[in-house]
Amino acid sequence: MISINTVGRVTADIEAKDGKNGARYAKFSIAVQKGYGDKKRTIFFDVIAFDHVAKRLEAAGVKKASYIFVTGDLDVVEFTRKDGTKGQKNEIELHSWSYVNGGKGSEKSEEKKENTKKEYDEYYCNDEDDLP
Repeated sequence: MISINTVGRVTADIEAKDGKNGARYAKFSIAVQKGYGDKKRTIFFDVIAFDHVAKRLEAAGVKKASYIFVTGDLDVVEFTRKDGTKGQKNEIELHSWSYVNGGKGSEKSEEKKENTKKEYDEYYCNDEDDLP
């Protein structure tokens, strides 16, 4: 397995479930942007989280369009489509994650910015001679 750290946007709401052995797990996918301009493209990763990581995703309310940083093990998994053709998918076994501030669609972070009080008055000095 290969370790991976990447930032992407969740493509659908996450729903954690209990497995046959009672362990909690969550499956979802993220879209990662690569390149710029005409060479910009999207790479999709299927992500699976187990136990406390899955519970943490659920408790934090990660949902469609959430912008998250993920760390885990990357595996390229071969599969057979319904029509019998072979395919490959990128799969990450999630070890840890965190929210990423910014990016379009982050309404909660915009609300937090509006509701945040300044702890100090900002002062900008335009006169370099006035600096110590």
